[in-house]
Amino acid sequence: MPLIDAAVMLQFAELEQGQVQLTAIGKDFAATTILPIKKRFRQQVLQHSSGISSIVQTLRERRSYSLQTGFFLNLWENQSPRLGAKQQFTTAVDWRCYVELFEYDSREERLLLTDGRGGLEG
Repeated sequence: MPLIDAAVMLQFAELEQGQVQLTAIGKDFAATTILPIKKRFRQQVLQHSSGISSIVQTLRERRSYSLQTGFFLNLWENQSPRLGAKQQFTTAVDWRCYVELFEYDSREERLLLTDGRGGLEG
């Protein structure tokens, strides 16, 4: 996913007359140290990325806290074929390092929560 598209989706930036403008959240994000940045990024992703929030919610509901990747690819292909399930999955896997909510085992093609709650409060 291109950087500007991601920043707009996560509400870190807005496009105004072809110019990129940081939002208040984006300015706060840019001026913060690494631990608060990770927390803010995680919050924005969970609020504005239906793919990652669906991964976390679904994995939280599983006793093993894990699922084969094919489950999500099939789900997304059926729900929103125009978005491209493979691209959504690739973005989710790329962003997992930053949101620290789940891991991806490429050998077993399996997603697994990093803890039993998926890093969510409550």
